[in-house]
Amino acid sequence: MRCVPQDGSADTSRNVLEGRRTGDDIVWDGPASIEVKDVAKMDLAGWLRQARENAGDRVGVVWHKRRGVADAAGWYVTMQADDFLHLIDRDR
Repeated sequence: MRCVPQDGSADTSRNVLEGRRTGDDIVWDGPASIEVKDVAKMDLAGWLRQARENAGDRVGVVWHKRRGVADAAGWYVTMQADDFLHLIDRDR
C-alpha cells in the first residue's frame, strides 16, 4: 500500500503468501498488525479480533475501505482505544 511509509523507515509488502504465514495482510516491521478489508458487508468486531490475534505484542489495526474512495489513503483505520493509547505512548 502506498500509504504505509516506504521511505526506508519501514520494510513493507502486501504479500498474500507472506500474509498466510504471519497472519498480517501487510507485512512490515512496524508496531502494528494491519488487517486490510475491502468488502461490502462490515464486520468490524470480527476484523478487530482477527487483527489483535495476529498482532502478538504489537497493536491490532483494521484498514478498511471507505465506500466510493479508491485511494487507500482515504480509507478508515480502526483500532481499540487501549491499543491506540499504547501506540501513542510508546515513544514518550
